[in-house]
Amino acid sequence: MNLVKLCTSFLILLTFCATADATIAVKDDLGRSVSLGGPAARIVSLYAGHTENLIAIGARKNLVAASVTDDKKIVGDLPRLPLKPGVEQILALRPDLVLVRSMQANAQMPLFERLESLGVPVLVLDPPSWGEFAPYLALLGRLSGYEDGAKSAAARAKKLMAAGAKPPSVGVFLVVQGRTTSTCDPNSWAAHVMALAGGRNVATGAKPTSPGSTIAPFGPERLLAADGEIEAIVLQQGAMNGTTAREFAADPRFARMRAVRASRVYDVSEADISRPSLLRLEASVKNLRKIFSQ
Repeated sequence: MNLVKLCTSFLILLTFCATADATIAVKDDLGRSVSLGGPAARIVSLYAGHTENLIAIGARKNLVAASVTDDKKIVGDLPRLPLKPGVEQILALRPDLVLVRSMQANAQMPLFERLESLGVPVLVLDPPSWGEFAPYLALLGRLSGYEDGAKSAAARAKKLMAAGAKPPSVGVFLVVQGRTTSTCDPNSWAAHVMALAGGRNVATGAKPTSPGSTIAPFGPERLLAADGEIEAIVLQQGAMNGTTAREFAADPRFARMRAVRASRVYDVSEADISRPSLLRLEASVKNLRKIFSQ
């Protein structure tokens, strides 16, 4: 083989290796294998948690659209798509990756299958658990090309998560759905955030409604039976619950509860307490610590 052919073959081999190295292969939370040709430079994020954590790792400029449920104070002038966007709306943004959670994917599968048939990768990632948060940030870093930012973000998250050295001392009940007085799964993000803030979850025996759910039925009778342990009641405000602290305290069923009589019933943002978001974690814990210390 002459020198020219040898050099040409070597360059082809280098190009092939570089392309192979750039490929990102991921198995998503629906068990599907999704491949990208390289880090995504134009990302449509249809779940607010993914949006906020991409921003947290420094990948804000890679976002070309978010969901209408995203906080405008966080996403600024970034286009926000409706809960049920159309194929054309997404294609017009020329994305090289669409991020969703499984609840959305299952509800709108024809939309996402159509996008994939047109060459737009759709990756289904559910909100991470407390213990999976650092690997989740690392994955976002790989997908966006911000691996260093993801490492820094994961280190910061670990530091914040380790800050609650003392055992939780204040007995707390979190109301996730006021109508049924459902609470959170004891292993949920919300339960960990409360513990980090010094709140001792009194509903440790609550069982999730289904595998993967963060909602656990509790019921008024069980709530009243736990009254002796409850020093504060927190109602998350958002899509899952519309009952306010004032309405809860005015309910005759709960009028004699210790926390109600002591005016220790509080509203908190559902996004702050239940959404796995590095952008929110520190402020959320500080707010809850203030509440629990009253």
